[in-house]
Amino acid sequence: MKKKHLLALAGAALAVVAVAAIAAVNLKSGPLPLQVNDVRSDPAAFQGTLTVVGIMAAVSPTDPAIFGVMDKSELLCNSPNCNKFYLPVRYEGPRPAHGDEVEVTGTFTHGGRLLTATAVKTLRNHKI
Repeated sequence: MKKKHLLALAGAALAVVAVAAIAAVNLKSGPLPLQVNDVRSDPAAFQGTLTVVGIMAAVSPTDPAIFGVMDKSELLCNSPNCNKFYLPVRYEGPRPAHGDEVEVTGTFTHGGRLLTATAVKTLRNHKI
């Protein structure tokens, strides 16, 4: 077998190993969580349980179990004209603190207008 054929075979073998390693990591950790802006345009289109990452930035004045999370990209906006979107989340457990980056797992209810959470995990706090 010629040297260039051996190199091509070795390259193909490395590619197979790399793809298998990436697949194994994805299977082990599950699908990546969505960002708030991923679901913003049509939350009702998302069926079943999903996980969304965002920044806790508001609390309902009428129901303390409902809070709003904004996309992490909104942290970069310092202008008063930002068109921030707050994804409403209902969670019966402890409410995260203002500025907490949270991973919310739940399902959309009320026609997609509310993410009803079964779990909220705080990842870190941003001083906002």
